[in-house]
Amino acid sequence: MTWVASISIRFMLGNPVFTGIILFAGLKKALLDLLYLYPFYNSEHEMESLRLDEDFLQNNLHRKLLEEYALNFKNKALESKVELLKNTYNL
Repeated sequence: MTWVASISIRFMLGNPVFTGIILFAGLKKALLDLLYLYPFYNSEHEMESLRLDEDFLQNNLHRKLLEEYALNFKNKALESKVELLKNTYNL
């Protein structure tokens, strides 16, 4: 899921500095981006160093969608990191 926010930032005098739409990544996309962009998360120890909330992951992370999103990256290293993440956090 991606959240969309429309914002307008103004100076005190009311002149607009920025008006536009900002997209916020959902949990699955943000997690995949993190694993994709930072190659050093390649061991169980490094995955544990993320200090992710295990209860939250167990109860709120849609694992099947996470795997499907990872396939969209078309990156074998990311797919193996997702498997490592699942094994590390017992997902």
